[in-house]
Amino acid sequence: LINSTKEKALKYGFEKVSLLVMADNIVAKKVYDLNGFKKIKNVDLPEQKLIPHRGGVDLLVCEL
Repeated sequence: LINSTKEKALKYGFEKVSLLVMADNIVAKKVYDLNGFKKIKNVDLPEQKLIPHRGGVDLLVCEL
C-alpha cells in the first residue's frame, strides 16, 4: 500500500507524500521509517477518551 501510494503520487507529479501517525505507535513508525518517511514535527493532541494515545501525532514526510 505504501509503495502503491508513492507510485501514484509520482505519476501525478508530487515530489513528496506525508502522513500523520500517533506518536506512541512505535510499530507503525518503524514501518514508515523503513519506507523512507522522516519525522518533521510533533503536533500536540490532548488526550481523548476515544483516542487512547499519548504524545500527540507525528508528521512524517517521504521525498519521492
